[in-house]
Amino acid sequence: MKTSFKKTGKPWIDLGIVALWDYFATRFEDDLTVEETFEEIRLNGLVIRFQSDSLILEGDEEKINEELQNALASLRRSIWSATKRGKMWWSGVAQFFFKQRNRPDGFLALPAELVESSKYSNGTCDFCGRSDLQVRPVGASEDPFIVTRDKWKTFYPSHRGDIKICVNCVFASRFSPLKTFFNINRDILNASIMESADLLDSSKTLWDFSRFFAEAGDYRNYPPSINYVQSPLETFMDFLFSTWRELVRKGLLEKHRLRGKQFHVIQAQQQRGGGFLIEHYYVIPDIYRILQIFDSMRWQDKSGKSHNAFLQVLNDFYFSRDGERDTILREELSRRVLYTSDIYDVIEDFLYRYALVESKTLSGFSTSNFYIFIERYEKEVMNVDEKILESCKSLGNSLGKLAAETDDKSVLYTLRSTRNLDDFLGALHQTLVRYMDEIGVYRKGVERILEEVNDRNWKRYRALTGIYAVLKFMEAKGERKEGKQNE
Repeated sequence: MKTSFKKTGKPWIDLGIVALWDYFATRFEDDLTVEETFEEIRLNGLVIRFQSDSLILEGDEEKINEELQNALASLRRSIWSATKRGKMWWSGVAQFFFKQRNRPDGFLALPAELVESSKYSNGTCDFCGRSDLQVRPVGASEDPFIVTRDKWKTFYPSHRGDIKICVNCVFASRFSPLKTFFNINRDILNASIMESADLLDSSKTLWDFSRFFAEAGDYRNYPPSINYVQSPLETFMDFLFSTWRELVRKGLLEKHRLRGKQFHVIQAQQQRGGGFLIEHYYVIPDIYRILQIFDSMRWQDKSGKSHNAFLQVLNDFYFSRDGERDTILREELSRRVLYTSDIYDVIEDFLYRYALVESKTLSGFSTSNFYIFIERYEKEVMNVDEKILESCKSLGNSLGKLAAETDDKSVLYTLRSTRNLDDFLGALHQTLVRYMDEIGVYRKGVERILEEVNDRNWKRYRALTGIYAVLKFMEAKGERKEGKQNE
């Protein structure tokens, strides 16, 4: 007899197939035969072969069911465990989307046991394409993350009955929690699911994350890098930085299999009475490119200690009021970087609110990280001319220092409030004329900006000048505050 689990192209099901294979391979690693196109083990009289498009168990039917039952028992021990009060309950990701199941019996069951349900009938699976297995309608409480990206807002419950899933895909999907990166905050789940071109590649890549999974807990299964993450993309950024740190530590960044991979990032919220609602769904392409951006942000201080400018910026990029933390702008900054798009307006918005509305200052260390992050991102990702950046920085530094020394925030507000190119040029002219004696502007830099600025790029130049102005303003204010404390 032969039992096979076919690749579907749906990350949630395919991860389950990978997890099922890894269970067999980990137990019998010494017997593992590795070829270029498959991996194979012999177990309990069975031949188990893992290929790029399928997992196949061949041999006696009773022994196949016995080994699948052993795999289920191992899964059950991982996700059905004792709580602090001694009650048996779901743990990790399973505590989130299996919550409505009071018992694992009947839910974590063999394919032969699942088909005893009246829900199953003859048909074709909409995922693996097989028609030789019984199928049932996809349901929200039974198949939580089996959803197409273009239908995620309306998938449940309106599509119930329209999409069919076979018994083997159902069985495999139960193992997916073992290969999902997650962070749970009360009733909100942020999950990251890797998608790969084939099953073999997926297994080998995820094996590199084994240390993360070994540290799995009830509320997250990767070490943190960013404080107070709440939204899906900043949470994913937290996971990526933890990944980057590990790869750098092992010297594996250039060799890692994350090249060409993409991740599905999902945020879901539990609903009263059971079930959940998918709030956000993103597909993040070219993860390796993002890790390269991370790597470009490394720098060393005078003592030789290493830092990452972008990581530090993310750790400072939130507002705190009465114990509540607002990370909405950090979520947007994460989105911009993950899709390698412009960030200048998000940085500008944050710094103006932080310094002028919240009346806060950053430390010299923090402003250094902002300078490094902005300059390297603009040059290396957005391809902004270095001379233009230097001109914006020179003018911004002069305006920020002027605003601090004269206690005149209107210099910054006027720049920020400009709504078109004429407003921007008018604001610069007004400030330069008003403070002609006080301000030492790098005239060539101003002239370069005036030569390059036009209706298409003025917002970038305005924002960059404003960013540098606010950073210098906060630096000067911080220095004055520190000086008074030392008197």
